[in-house]
Amino acid sequence: MTARDDIAAHFTSDALADELLDAYRSEILREEMRNLRRIEREDTPEGALGTRTGLLRAALILDERAELIGEKATAAAATATPTPFLEDARLRTLHDAMRAQPGEWRTSHARRALRDAGFKGLGRNTASQFLRALVEKGLATAHGPEDGRFYTLSTTGKDGRA
Repeated sequence: MTARDDIAAHFTSDALADELLDAYRSEILREEMRNLRRIEREDTPEGALGTRTGLLRAALILDERAELIGEKATAAAATATPTPFLEDARLRTLHDAMRAQPGEWRTSHARRALRDAGFKGLGRNTASQFLRALVEKGLATAHGPEDGRFYTLSTTGKDGRA
């Protein structure tokens, strides 16, 4: 398991895990840059101009890379769609499945996705209740009549804003 996988397991969003790792990488690069500057000032003899120049150049490169990573993380955070926190594991699993496979979702499709995820004791009524719960939270939209209803992911929040 990579460090990113380990961090992602503790967050509801992969984008959040990536943003945290980028911030960490940026901080490591800046710390290394500070170390190079300290070595250049304290440990390099006065007459070693080439060494001093090389250390300063390396420190500047590290600082630029840290800045690029920071800018990338900021841009990603600005455009990322936050994943809503759903306390119920079955509801969260259903929402994740709908995000992974957008399109029309019927009760049987939801039931199958939940069963495939390892949940037991799911009848049609239970799967239908989970779909309606997603509609109530503004995460899905119901379409069609009662006897032919299907659901899609919502493009707007509960308050109607995109």
